[in-house]
Amino acid sequence: MDIKEQNAKAMDTMYANLSALRWSKGWSLAQLADLSGIDTITLTQIESGEDFEAFYLFQLCQLYGFAISDIFSPLSP
Repeated sequence: MDIKEQNAKAMDTMYANLSALRWSKGWSLAQLADLSGIDTITLTQIESGEDFEAFYLFQLCQLYGFAISDIFSPLSP
């Protein structure tokens, strides 16, 4: 697998992790928006794999208690 494929796989994992973390907490997008300060439209874009500003990832990782590097690897159940 080349670097481009590795990066794409890591990004797909990140999107899935962010969605799974929200669901595991039982939070709606509106609740996550209130907790994170990120609007629901942006959260939807992030979880669906659209482009977003990197500082949103820092906010979400801080809220979930994860290091940035950890969010790109499959999470343990």
